[in-house]
This record gives sequence, structure tokens and C-alpha cells, in this order.
Amino acid sequence: MKRRTGFTTLFLGITALAIVASMGTTANAQILTLTPAGISLGFTLSTFATLDPGNTGCCDGPFGVALAAPDRVLVYNAGNGTRYVFHDVDGQTRGSAITSTTLNQTGALAYATAGGLAYGGTSQFGQFAQYDTSGNVIKILTGVPQMTLRGMWGNPVDGHILATTFQETIIDINPSGTGSSRTVTSGSSFAWDGLTVSPDGKTVYGVSSGSILGYNIATGNQVFNSGLLAGGPDGMGVISSNNQLNGDLIVNFNGNGVNTGFVGLLNPNTLQLTVIASGGTRGDYASPDPTNGTLFLDYSDKVYRLSCGPNCSLGGVPNGYVEICKASCPLHPVTGLFTFTAINGGFNSGPLTVPVGACTAPIQVPSGTVTINEAVRLGYEVTNIGAYGYNVFGQRENRLLSSNLPFQTANVRVVAGDVSTETVATFTNCASGPGELKICKVAGSGVTVGTYFTFTVTTGIGFPQTYVVPAGPAPGGYCVVAGSYPVGTRLLVRETVPPGVFVSNIAVAPPDRGGTQTSNSVIVAINSGTTEATFTDTSSRACSGANLLTNGDFETGDFFGWTEAGNFTGTAVVSGSFYVYPGAESGMYYAVLGPVGSDGTLSQRVATTAGRPYTICFWLNAVGDHPSDFSAFWDGTALLSLTDPNTGGGLSHWKQYILYPVTGTGSDTLTFSFRDDPGYIALDNVSVQ
Repeated sequence: MKRRTGFTTLFLGITALAIVASMGTTANAQILTLTPAGISLGFTLSTFATLDPGNTGCCDGPFGVALAAPDRVLVYNAGNGTRYVFHDVDGQTRGSAITSTTLNQTGALAYATAGGLAYGGTSQFGQFAQYDTSGNVIKILTGVPQMTLRGMWGNPVDGHILATTFQETIIDINPSGTGSSRTVTSGSSFAWDGLTVSPDGKTVYGVSSGSILGYNIATGNQVFNSGLLAGGPDGMGVISSNNQLNGDLIVNFNGNGVNTGFVGLLNPNTLQLTVIASGGTRGDYASPDPTNGTLFLDYSDKVYRLSCGPNCSLGGVPNGYVEICKASCPLHPVTGLFTFTAINGGFNSGPLTVPVGACTAPIQVPSGTVTINEAVRLGYEVTNIGAYGYNVFGQRENRLLSSNLPFQTANVRVVAGDVSTETVATFTNCASGPGELKICKVAGSGVTVGTYFTFTVTTGIGFPQTYVVPAGPAPGGYCVVAGSYPVGTRLLVRETVPPGVFVSNIAVAPPDRGGTQTSNSVIVAINSGTTEATFTDTSSRACSGANLLTNGDFETGDFFGWTEAGNFTGTAVVSGSFYVYPGAESGMYYAVLGPVGSDGTLSQRVATTAGRPYTICFWLNAVGDHPSDFSAFWDGTALLSLTDPNTGGGLSHWKQYILYPVTGTGSDTLTFSFRDDPGYIALDNVSVQ
């Protein structure tokens, strides 16, 4: 479960930070050992590898740790300038390494696991680079101009790398191709050290001058400040779990003295620090093991492994299980094999074949929202999708989050745990006759009723079919029948847009049969009965008049003129690229909307003329995040309501919306309501005219 922390600026002195467990003592002062508090909270601690026995200070021990592949852990030991490759098991030494490479480099540089690959640098103060499973540099990210410095962490959501730099910035690196980067936050006064990223991929935490600071990766806005922490905080990891530890930070401390390194558990809401392990040599970086949810902890002599127990992950997303079953309806039965895929973030199961009346074996997947897609078999329609599971108390619970029967897809909730808490998803199919497509045309503002428009319908097999449809009055327009097709057929319906007009709206009825839209096309899924695709065209002059709104284009760089309400966290005005969006629709600035769990609103009161019609225009960019929503209201009346809006088929694409007509009363209010749990919706160039 994602927990987003609000912007907290609490500059606390050392005495203001509550440490609720004593440091404890150990029989051997050079061994990091769990405290009673750490044991009671369910943590376990083991030694992954001893690299530099006898070393107690800075900075000649192990530093960079990353997984280059399952069961291939890279560790750089600065003491002898060697990069080792180990099996992913505990109790190892230099002698048990699979391979080792002596390097012509020194320095305390962290490594990162991102997208299942290992990254680091050619050296400290060098170039960012990718390593292979033998620890060799196989690609230098020449497109990243900044130089490496200290902390580095892979974003578990998008596979990017967050890194500190010699230029004293934190950057977001896209490692695709030769790489590219953008600055998240900068400041020459910040000597950045250890880094970590929240499991939802939205927040980067960095250590600076004894404090932990958190920044929204997309906007660069500061969202967290721990205040000063005694003992030299360094490496970190964020807990993802289904218990009270969810969202807490694991912090590895230098200790600022011989044999005084320790590990703390920091509650980001109360800023309470609990010491869960102590007695180590000097602590330093931390790095996740995504294959099992544990956290590697660097010390002067060893690399330790910390675990937070069942259904809990340190610095990553814990796994769960899903089964996919195929059922047949009794009246129009189906037989044979059906194919599915299960997807969660970067995880993709690949094709899964299931016979009718059976289920897959349990499939281990990252916990959270898993999207299951059934491949099309023409003539067979999905009539029902259900999902259930049992919680830790043995109680059966609904696990279906959403479904789209015509597109044969469902989002289900998978909880962290073993097979006993797995999610079972069942798709039921019926054999069905053909369905009918109708294309409808509405004359919007500035378009004459009776004007003819040309459409093509493409099935992916054979040549497109052409249809000519006259524009009719709102709301339904005029329609033509565009053929019948087997149930399950996906059709691309495209309008040839004449000069002087543009497609201002595309609607599919029933709504769940509409898929990806572009500026002049939509994909529809044929199901039983009739499917209608309705296109509204508007004169290109409809949005060119005087704008009654203040700062509708957000070019002040903030929400000046707008009223903010509701859950407004994760919402800001930005410029340039962020999340998946390259920039504004036009101008420099645009709004990004990302509240989690509940909606936020933006509204503005407008002086109008009573009885006069007005047109509302705005541009939206959204990629179908789930769950997300966007709605528009005029004086409290809903004009538009979008669930998981997707303006570009999952890719960044600005789409203009025109809502016409609305009637003025003399003083009216335009309101937008929005939410996007995993990401952001972009909004720009809003006008009332």
C-alpha cells in the first residue's frame, strides 16, 4: 500500500529526536547485531559476505552492491579495488566469489539495481555505466553529462536511476540507449550521500549534512525533512508491507566512531527513530535485493543482509501469487485453450495458456495491482470476470478492482505473501453471434448540420472500409450502420478530418467498448448487440476567442487565479519534462495532477452574461494510470467524467476537449476534479469563451 508523506519541514536538533531503543551491546563488538526492539519488530539479520576483515573505519571496505541478474550480486570492495560477483546466498567470503576483477579505480561509489540490471560508474567522479553479470562495464551512459559521486538507487517503477553527482545534484537517469538525465534537485551547499526511492517511484530520499531530505522526483518539490539525525545517516531503504511498518525508512548510520555503526527505523510521520541493530563497524550505503525483498547493508568489513519478515520488502515491492482460471457459461459453452498475460509494472508473465475448466499454477508476481489480459478468440465474448482471495485470517475477500469485458481485461489486487493468500481470477466466456457497428456524427460549434464526413473502418485484415456519415444535431447526431463483425473483433474507426474543423470529442457506447483514442480515431471492441462510435466535430475557431479565465495557461508558474481544494498533494505547476510528459502543450508551464486516494479540485469563478452560451476548452495528457480519474463541472453540473483517462494509448499525447454549450448565469464556476494514484495527469491551456 502506497503512503505519500506530506511536506514536512521540521528542523530538529539532536535532542528533539526520540530514540526509543537503546544501542545495546554485543559479545563481539565488531558484529552488527539486532537489538531487542529489532527482534520484536520481526527483523532478521545475516552476513552476506565478509570482504575486508579487520577493517573498522572509512573508506576501504565494501561500497557498491547491485544485482546484475538473479543469483548474481556485484560487490565493489574499495580496500583492494576489486569488483566481486557472488551467488545470492549468505556466509560468503572473497574466496567464494564466482569471479573477481581488479580495477584501476578507487572511491566510495554506490551501485544501483534498475530494471533488473546493474549500474554504477567507470569510477568515482567518472561516467555512469552498466555492468554485465561478470562485473564488466558493457555500456557507458555517454548521454549523461554529469559525473558520478556517491549514492545511487534504481526506481522500482520506471527502471530509471536516481543518483548523486559530482556537481552536487540529484539526477533522474533514463538508462535506455546511451542514457539521458534531468535534475531533480540541486544546490552546491548540499553534500549528497546515500539515496533511496519510495516503492511507488515518486519520492527520492537523500542524506545531506546529517538530515534526510525527500523530493518529489517529477516536480523536484521538497516533501520531507527528518531534521538533524545523530550518528551520521547514510544508506537507506523504504519498507513496503501490509503492516504498521509500511512507509518507514531503514537508515544505516556511520556511527562516527570505531565499532559504533548502527541501523535505525525512522517513522516519516512522527520522526521517531528506533535502533534495530547496533555494534557494527562503520555503516555506509544500502542496496535492495529485489528477488527476495531484503536489504544489503555496507559496513567497513562486511555486507549484511536485513529482512523485515513475511509480506514485507525493504526498498522494493514484495511478491504475491495469482492464479488465472477459465470458465464457460452453460447456455453457450466454449471449449479449447485460452491465452492470458499478467502484468504489473516491469513484470510481464508472457503468454499463459489455460484450458476451459482449469487454472494456471500459482504465478509469483509483484504485489499490488496486476492487470490480466485475455487474448482475443473471435466469436467468444467474456461475460464475467471475478477475483477473490483469502486474507491472513482465512476470510474470503473480493480482489477485483476493475474490469472491461469487451476488451477482456481486469485489474486485480495481489497481496504480499505465499500461496495461501493468492488471488484467483476467473474469466467466463460464452460463444456469441456477430455484433453490429454504428458510426454517428454530431455537428459541434460552427459545423453545419447535414455536412458529410468520411470514415474508414479497419479490422487489421483486408482493406479498410469507407463510410460517409452526415453530421446531425446534438446530442446523438446522425448514424450509419458500418457492418457486422464477430464478437471480439477490434476495429479502428478513423475520421478523415476536413480543413477548418477538428474532432472535439469521441464517445463509444456502451463506454467499456471504447479503447485507445487519437485526435481523430478510436479503437472499439465489438460485443453482442450494437456498438456505437460517435464523433463530434467543431470549428477550429471555437477556442480562439477571448479567455475569461485568469492564468488558464498556468504561465505564471503557479496556480494564481485558481482555488485549490480537496486532496491537493502531488499537484503542481511545472515546466519541461516530468513523469512521462515531455513538456507543455504550448508555452512553458502546465499543471500536473497526482493526488493519491481521493480527489483534489481546481476551480475558478467566472463573470459571464446571463443566458449566453459559452464554450469550455482545455488540453489533457493522460496515460491510463489505474486508479485515476478526471472530471469537469460547470456550476456543480458534471460535463465530463473520465475513469483512468488515456489520451494517447499509454503514451504521452495532448488531446483537446471542448465542452459546448454551457450557459452563463452572471457568475459561474468551472471546476476540475482529479486523482492519479500511480502517476500524474497533465492539464494545460484552459479557457472559457
